[in-house]
Amino acid sequence: MSKKDLTQKTLLRLPDVFASLINFLIFDNCPVIHPDQICPLDIPAQFDYDFSLNPVYRDASAMVLDPNGHPSFIVNFENQTAHDPTMPIRAMGYTDTAYFWQRSQLIKSSRPSLPFSLSRFVLSLTIVLHYGKDPWKARSLHEIIHLEQTSLLKPFVSNYTMNLENIAWWDEERIASIGSDFRFIADYCVQMRKSSKAGRTRYDPPAGWKIEHVEETLMTLAAFSKDEALREGCWKYLEKFKLNPKKGETTMASVLDHYFEKKEKLYLEREQQY
Repeated sequence: MSKKDLTQKTLLRLPDVFASLINFLIFDNCPVIHPDQICPLDIPAQFDYDFSLNPVYRDASAMVLDPNGHPSFIVNFENQTAHDPTMPIRAMGYTDTAYFWQRSQLIKSSRPSLPFSLSRFVLSLTIVLHYGKDPWKARSLHEIIHLEQTSLLKPFVSNYTMNLENIAWWDEERIASIGSDFRFIADYCVQMRKSSKAGRTRYDPPAGWKIEHVEETLMTLAAFSKDEALREGCWKYLEKFKLNPKKGETTMASVLDHYFEKKEKLYLEREQQY
């Protein structure tokens, strides 16, 4: 697993981040779901295995409980940094896997210890989070299998269109309203898209946003960033953060010092070469 993929999973699996994304994407950013309603799940894929033949788990999956602690629905988040023409089939498989997992729980005589009691099937949905600069059009199963060549069979084939979010095209004001550290990642994607279009690649971190999960957020930004100074600044801050027993409130302003310090150092080194 790549460092980028690993850090994305770590951030998304935090209950407050997971809940904030559900509220942002499904409930029009209303605080309907709270972190204590998020129960992370590790559901292995039906057909995906790594080189050691171990099952591959979804990027982030969780059972969402209702206010009374009963299972309400399952959400799967899948990270994508590039377009994949087979994604509707993959997303459909992730959703189906959650239903198969529910089936196995319902028919087992002895179930593993879970913080909830599953007595019926609940809705499962998958949302693909696309971090790339180029917008990606959500395609359907019918488009992939070219059903027009066998049009007589169309009434017998259920269509499936993946739920897709092009993060780099999210509205900046809405991003600022996200109630978790994921807003830093979304803001980064938007800035990279706009700066790339302008012919320069630059990221200016919001100085006033407080970071709740310093390590997970900065590690994700470091993995995403193509700016060597920003990447090294994030890692340098993390080293200092881990050694500091007084981990007080942290904002992006705390990281900016390292960012510009590294920028200035690189500039001086280049000047000395001439």
